[in-house]
Amino acid sequence: MSINLLPGEIIQKRKTEKRLVYLMIAGVILVVFMVFTSLGLNLKVSREDKKLTEIKDERQKINSEIGQYKIYEERHAELQKKQGILDSAMANEIAWDKFLNEISMVIPSDVCLESLSMSVDKITYTGYTFDFPSVAKWLIRLGEIKSLDNIWFTNAGKADLELKSESGITSIIYEIVRFDSTSKMIEEETNESASSENSSEIGAEEGVSE
Repeated sequence: MSINLLPGEIIQKRKTEKRLVYLMIAGVILVVFMVFTSLGLNLKVSREDKKLTEIKDERQKINSEIGQYKIYEERHAELQKKQGILDSAMANEIAWDKFLNEISMVIPSDVCLESLSMSVDKITYTGYTFDFPSVAKWLIRLGEIKSLDNIWFTNAGKADLELKSESGITSIIYEIVRFDSTSKMIEEETNESASSENSSEIGAEEGVSE
């Protein structure tokens, strides 16, 4: 059995002091906890900021690389455009060596071509022979070339052809038939179908003058 001889006021004061000490200790613990929590949050935020900076740097690097590739894409598109223009131009180009070789294979032996010219898609022939049946023969032979269509003769008439001898002193005058004819060059990819389905049209636009 213990007997407390201290006055009641002192006892109450000591209890209050103990409570204040406990509150101070609790406050210090709370402050320390908040400091460590803040440090932890700041460290986490710093790490996240660092990651965000790295992501931004990586994104900028990728955008820079994309920009470099975009230049190649633009150049590739430009080359494709130029290639398309070239292909379009080459598609309408005539293989003159092949065409002239075909002409030499079908031209009758008594027909002489003086000129051959092309305007848009029409080819004009000027030449002479010695009679009108040979003109008809020339048109028929021309129709044997599969790359030609719409074959017409536009004019034919008699004329004189003067040929001088080797010495140049004497000359011989021949009676010839001069003629003009035209044809149309068809596209290469339609040659086979055109030749199998339709024969070349041969007609006369003007009368034959004698």
